[in-house]
Amino acid sequence: FVHYWDPHGPYNQPPEYRELFHHEGGSLSDLEVREAPAGYRYVPGWGRVDEINEGAPNRSIDLYDGEVAYMDHAIGEALDAVEEAGILDETLIIITSDHGEQLGQHGAWGHNALHDSVTHIPLIIRYPRRLPKGKRVKGFGQHIDLLPTILDLTGGPSKLPEIDGESLTPLLEGRPVRDRIFMEHVGLQRAVRTEEWKLIHFVDARARRPPDELYNVAADPMEAINLAEEEGERRRVLQEALDGWVRSNLKEGEEDPILAYT
Repeated sequence: FVHYWDPHGPYNQPPEYRELFHHEGGSLSDLEVREAPAGYRYVPGWGRVDEINEGAPNRSIDLYDGEVAYMDHAIGEALDAVEEAGILDETLIIITSDHGEQLGQHGAWGHNALHDSVTHIPLIIRYPRRLPKGKRVKGFGQHIDLLPTILDLTGGPSKLPEIDGESLTPLLEGRPVRDRIFMEHVGLQRAVRTEEWKLIHFVDARARRPPDELYNVAADPMEAINLAEEEGERRRVLQEALDGWVRSNLKEGEEDPILAYT
């Protein structure tokens, strides 16, 4: 197990990786611009083109991209060592992250929210013995699924006590593992996300909280258009699913642990 701190603030990668990127403010020529079904243009990972925060101090976006490049180099060093040991093709390699980063989206920097820019993370698995090269799969996965997936791929026991996750190998055949995921954050936030919708709910522990956020993520990938008021019934259904998930994880009489952070 190798854990790297980068890419993570403070952005203090080696000097040669601090000057790799120099985005010119106001220009889109060096960026990948997409059209959202909701009717706006956006840059994946950066946000809507009319909301990209290019005036932040210390060239934060450029520095973050440099951190990613440095991380890529460091992972390459680890893989080179495995290859030099002659065990690359018999080693199950998993590359993932604990969170993403907001780079000015929703007026935030860092990872103190449950928007997709924070919760949609990389998952790359290499294992020539069982996995096809270059195949990309679609579907929901979570960190709790990593252990069952490892056991499945390596021939370990498929069922162990007290494991909530599921093996992700069915995704290779186009079979979904789950139809939604639930998330929570110590900042009194919980969320439920389906393929099309995302509800971010702020737990009302102190009788004051920001309004809930409801996004049609299929049409609005940057989560820029809050439909919580317009889609009241959909919001209610997702809230019931979220509340049910919380109840299913509490023992009888147990207090909601997220309230301990208030």
